Amino acid sequence: MQNTNNVTKRKSHRLNEAQKYQLKAFVSSYDTIQEAAEELGVSRQVLDRVLLVWSGSPESMRIILAKIV
Repeated sequence: MQNTNNVTKRKSHRLNEAQKYQLKAFVSSYDTIQEAAEELGVSRQVLDRVLLVWSGSPESMRIILAKIV
């Protein structure tokens, strides 16, 4: 599902329920969110945003989903 933020006009991709569960399980298997972010290949800030709002940029979501699915 693709959304457009009305203020910035950036496109974002939302996680579905199964992907949310997989990401939660992946992150909880590490001692810190920083370690999980490093393993995923994204910054801590990107992972924090995805965990907060369950969406992110198309590129970030592609990287994250490739590792958790």
